Amino acid sequence: MFVKIWRFITIILVALFMGLEFAHTLALPAKMQYDGAFYVTIQNRIVYTAILAHQGWVHS
Repeated sequence: MFVKIWRFITIILVALFMGLEFAHTLALPAKMQYDGAFYVTIQNRIVYTAILAHQGWVHS
């Protein structure tokens, strides 16, 4: 029984991570057209917002 539960959890986690990676792959062509300064600005804002959200400061 443990092995079946472990397989199920593993498959779900792999599917979630593959979905995230696929989303990054789909966003890559648009990001490749940004100039360097703009790309760094966008990435810093995304990371900063994620940190604030993790700490509970950002509410949607």
